[in-house]
Amino acid sequence: MVLVPADLRTGFDRIETGAFFGRNTMSVAIGILLAGVLFFIAGAHGYWALGGHWPAKNETALAQTVVGTPDMKRMPGTALTLSVAAAIAGAGALALWLADLFVLPVPDWIRTAAAGCLILVFAVRGGLTYVALCLDHGPLKERVEPFATLDAWIYAPLCLALAAGFLVLVQI
Repeated sequence: MVLVPADLRTGFDRIETGAFFGRNTMSVAIGILLAGVLFFIAGAHGYWALGGHWPAKNETALAQTVVGTPDMKRMPGTALTLSVAAAIAGAGALALWLADLFVLPVPDWIRTAAAGCLILVFAVRGGLTYVALCLDHGPLKERVEPFATLDAWIYAPLCLALAAGFLVLVQI
């Protein structure tokens, strides 16, 4: 993978437009914000994969806080959790790429398609929480506390905000 600073690709002729180093200031701010949030979440997943329990006191409490499946006493395996961490970190890198903070030697349609996939994933993940709250049955309704409350008030709104952020980045 070859990373080339975006300034080498775009030149310095756009600096006079008032944009941040030749880039759209809003896209830079949104990209950095999205990446920061996603890198933090990826770091938390990496910490959990290595046996950490924050923000809970033990593994059972952590599983009930971040997974929320009934009768779950242990966190998912190390390989799965590290894979999730890598995927989330990749989403953070995509946010920086969409903000033109670095360039990859691939066609723009790949970048747009990847962003579209992330928008769909985050929107569905966020939206399913509220669909489940309206249902009286089904696997989505069977969630334990504190996950159920955290999902309704933090996890799902965050996913919807991430979807909106990526949608804005694609549009800018």
